[in-house]
Amino acid sequence: MKRVIFLLSLIVSSSFMNAQCEAFFLVNASTPPNDNGYYSFMNQSGPMVNYTSLWNFGDGNISDSNSPTHQYTAEGVFEVCLTIIVYEANEPVCTNTYCTTVTVDLPEPGCD
Repeated sequence: MKRVIFLLSLIVSSSFMNAQCEAFFLVNASTPPNDNGYYSFMNQSGPMVNYTSLWNFGDGNISDSNSPTHQYTAEGVFEVCLTIIVYEANEPVCTNTYCTTVTVDLPEPGCD
């Protein structure tokens, strides 16, 4: 008797996977001490329970905090991206990235 083994692969499209999770954040530039280039990023991603947040602030700095505060040391327009990775049974099941721009205007030195 011959035994035949079939291997079945299931490829889930990214649009289906992304339907399970959605990265999103808000930026608050008015939280003190904003006059020194500090910005607060509030993770609004959902709906998930077990996930990792990966931030790229567009100035060469990154973070894995859920809702970080970041200090910009130079003026400019920076693309900030949040990537979330959702896990089930320690396996990644969904990933999604949201990006937006942040315009940083720093005060002149010595001005109050």
